[in-house]
Amino acid sequence: MSYSLPVVILMSMLVFASGCSSNQKTSSVKSADDQREFILKELDSIYYKYAKGDVNQARLSLLHGVNLLEKASCFKEDDQAGLLSLEYSRLAVLESKAGDNSASQAFLLSAQYWQLKNFELSNNSPGEAMEKVKAFNIHEITSFVERMDKTILNGKFAEYNYAKMNTDPTNKP
Repeated sequence: MSYSLPVVILMSMLVFASGCSSNQKTSSVKSADDQREFILKELDSIYYKYAKGDVNQARLSLLHGVNLLEKASCFKEDDQAGLLSLEYSRLAVLESKAGDNSASQAFLLSAQYWQLKNFELSNNSPGEAMEKVKAFNIHEITSFVERMDKTILNGKFAEYNYAKMNTDPTNKP
């Protein structure tokens, strides 16, 4: 089974080992693997809708991804936290560009929460984790999301950027 570039990048960024928590019994690993396979395929589809949609389509796609990930039980906790941080980061950037600063700040807080959890699960002390999260602001997130999208989309930004700013997709918004 092959995945598209967005899923491959996410998987390599998070270094999925088994993807399932260690307390699952061997008999349930198959169903957890199936669930993970389904969610990864769904995230791939969601990313395509985010990348190719207008602001509303992109928002709904990301919210769907968040909902899937929050309910998932087949990923290691740090992988799930990393994926949720990324989805919330994309939502924060989208809302910032759409001009809804309140929604952007709310999603930024969620992204920071999941990033903090990810750092703590990666054996950082709470103090070290908090120091790293302090640098996790809307400007840094925007730069990260734009770099990631441009890498995945062959040098272009997600379509909602162009619809919002009414520019040519070959130019930077």
